[in-house]
Amino acid sequence: MNLLLLTWNGQNINTGSPFYSDFPPGSKVNIHGNTVTVPRAGNYPYLSGIVADPQSLIIRVRIAAGQDIDTNRELLKQYFNYEDGVRHNLIAENGASGTQWYVTGFVRDVRNEGGNRNSFIVLLQIEYPYWKLVTATDTTWNVTATGQTQVISNAGNRKVGSKFTLTPTSARAGGLTYRRWVPIYNNLDISYIAPLDITAGGLDTATLTTAKMQADGDDFRVWVDGVEVDRWLQDMDTATTKCWVNLNLGPRREGTTNTTIAGSGAITTITLSKTKANLEFLHAMAAAVNKVVLIDSEAFIFTGVNLVTYQLTGVTRTKKDTTIAAHTAPKTVRWIEHDIWILYGDSTLTAPDVDDDNKPIFALSSTNGAWVFTNFYDADSSRTGMWKGEVLSSRTGLSYVYTAPDNTFADPSTSMGIALVGSSDFQVQNETGTVSWAFSHPATITTVLFSGDKYRSGSWPAIAGLQYLQTNTAWFTANNQATPTTAYVWQAFGPTTVALSTPYPSTIRFVIDGLLSSVVSEMALLQFDTVTVTFSSANLPTIAVGAEAAAYYFDATITNNTTGEYIKCAVPCFLNEIITIDCENKEAFLSDGSRVNVTLSTDRAEWLDLNVGSNTLQYDETGTAAVTVHVIHRDRTL
Repeated sequence: MNLLLLTWNGQNINTGSPFYSDFPPGSKVNIHGNTVTVPRAGNYPYLSGIVADPQSLIIRVRIAAGQDIDTNRELLKQYFNYEDGVRHNLIAENGASGTQWYVTGFVRDVRNEGGNRNSFIVLLQIEYPYWKLVTATDTTWNVTATGQTQVISNAGNRKVGSKFTLTPTSARAGGLTYRRWVPIYNNLDISYIAPLDITAGGLDTATLTTAKMQADGDDFRVWVDGVEVDRWLQDMDTATTKCWVNLNLGPRREGTTNTTIAGSGAITTITLSKTKANLEFLHAMAAAVNKVVLIDSEAFIFTGVNLVTYQLTGVTRTKKDTTIAAHTAPKTVRWIEHDIWILYGDSTLTAPDVDDDNKPIFALSSTNGAWVFTNFYDADSSRTGMWKGEVLSSRTGLSYVYTAPDNTFADPSTSMGIALVGSSDFQVQNETGTVSWAFSHPATITTVLFSGDKYRSGSWPAIAGLQYLQTNTAWFTANNQATPTTAYVWQAFGPTTVALSTPYPSTIRFVIDGLLSSVVSEMALLQFDTVTVTFSSANLPTIAVGAEAAAYYFDATITNNTTGEYIKCAVPCFLNEIITIDCENKEAFLSDGSRVNVTLSTDRAEWLDLNVGSNTLQYDETGTAAVTVHVIHRDRTL
């Protein structure tokens, strides 16, 4: 290209009024890097690779004849002031075609050229050694069926990452056609890490399965932050279907509005009261990935934060299929950490591949407020909600925990058994120890219902029952099982309900803690076969299942047939919503800012590049009827 300089930072530098600018001889080719080598004994170093050096570019700026040199020298120093510390664009025009190209960088050095009072050399530290088109090429591609292709030309001499915007304008055949948004927020100032039934007590799938959902729930899917996650269903095709997912919630983040939000019309900001708590909330929102807040039942998207005016900025309302409403100040503004959707409506889907190694250990008929246990522990998995059996101390080293009724073993466990065992050797002291099954929950525990069996050969320890950890300082006994009335006989106890006192503990344990008599093979056993743990309702996350809305399940693959590489994107959205896949900046998102995950055909750094020259792109999506695709790219040239 025959590049002619035009502007720097929007200032004309080649009009003759007052400057002329050009490239000194040889300055257009200035590409360099450093090799990485590894020494080899008895041989030359091994060439490992290349590390790019900082790249620079030199231009010459001359004060035109007839222009005042002293005045315009000062103007030139203002134009090329390195102290602003901001990247600026240098724009040039290809004399042959008239197209404009740019590079981006900092000013590094400005000095006179060879003592000439009206000629100056400017050294720019540039980000990349290649030029980019100022005006991106935008090709519209109207896809009406899967497998269609479009030729895209890259007129530069470098590969380039493109940006795709995809807008489905007609419903496709098949796919998940219904959706419900599920906002969940934490009510605790600590993290909440536990399984949750995201239906908040049950969803009526009996009505849905008559026309919209498979009776076995194969098409009942859950998406969290743009990714389909494992879910476990209970009582499908009933009025109280539960759906359990494993979810991590950070500490609650909430603020308070300072102005009323009207029940109609658009808004661009949400103003908060000027308090320390609201400032902390705004700092957290500035770093938040999912920029969604909930006021009453209306969802708002924001793009930024103004810490001076105490505002969320770039706000749009009635998002996530919510309804507009008036919000009289002061109102609580709650951050919705995860973008959660229930999807259904595809009669062709088979059961999803669910990893039961992470399945909650408790009965799925439980509720978020009370977990019912008949299994307690699984040695071969990381199932959530498990109890932890542990020998905390044992003088004889013979005490243990067991996992099935009457001193037997099973995996997963069907009982929580505790055995305190003395020695069969008279030379060893009698047993004293602590053996327990412990359980923790972030919402704190209000009551424990349990039943089981107990057994002794002779003596019985001082503590054998339920304890709770109060303020992380000491264990308090809430229930102590009396000594079995008859030796060598299993005796049942319970069901027993124990109400714990406030402040409610987060950790409890079933424990044997004490001393056995000095008798050969003395033994005391305690087991718990059924347990129900109830949590403080005030500390549970708040869950609201949104109304049903039509969905477009976007599931497309774009392949560059020229290179054989593809990028795949699957995300629930709605008709006429824009999905952006920015391959150059490696990010994908919906029009409301929600993250979208992509899959690449190979393990590579780039998402989907356009080769130099002609590229044939192919769009594949089963059932596609109408999708408007824009392929946007900026050619690059060295």
